[in-house]
Amino acid sequence: RSSYWGGTTSKYWPESGYLKFIAYYPAGIGTPVGNATGNIVISNVDASTQKDILYTNLTDAYESSAKNTVPMAFHHALAQVQVTAKVSDVNMTDVNVTSVVLTGAPISGELTLTGTNATWDDQTTGSPITMDNTIGSIDLTGDAKSLGTGTLVVPGDQTATLTVTYTIGGLAVTTSPITIAGTWEK
Repeated sequence: RSSYWGGTTSKYWPESGYLKFIAYYPAGIGTPVGNATGNIVISNVDASTQKDILYTNLTDAYESSAKNTVPMAFHHALAQVQVTAKVSDVNMTDVNVTSVVLTGAPISGELTLTGTNATWDDQTTGSPITMDNTIGSIDLTGDAKSLGTGTLVVPGDQTATLTVTYTIGGLAVTTSPITIAGTWEK
């Protein structure tokens, strides 16, 4: 079949016994260390430099003699913070959002793939994250509109602040820091 992935070098099943599989992507993240129970600990993960981290749970045992393909469902290990906005005053048109800054969000830590879940430890916050803003001038009346592409952070029960700078009628306005708290899901 042409729909399966294969590595750069061939790997062969042993003649007898059982095999279990676990995987993550991309290969070059952090410092991975595996152990006999199937756990993989990846330290020094920095979410601000990633597109995303994907992982699989530990598979069931596959008998070596079967030599089948192994189905692996990938899950996201990071959460994406996406900011949307709208105004309720119909007279506030042509609002130009110039900056969206997230402060205090955890962006790095140690990711442990336990075989059934991904957990984060030793979380640290980094410098304030200026989220990509490619929207330019936009009418924020009506339905909420996305402010840029968002950013990836470590999931879990988190608290951070959000500051938005925008212009309206040539006047620059920066919001007071807005606290955002809750469970950031992957």
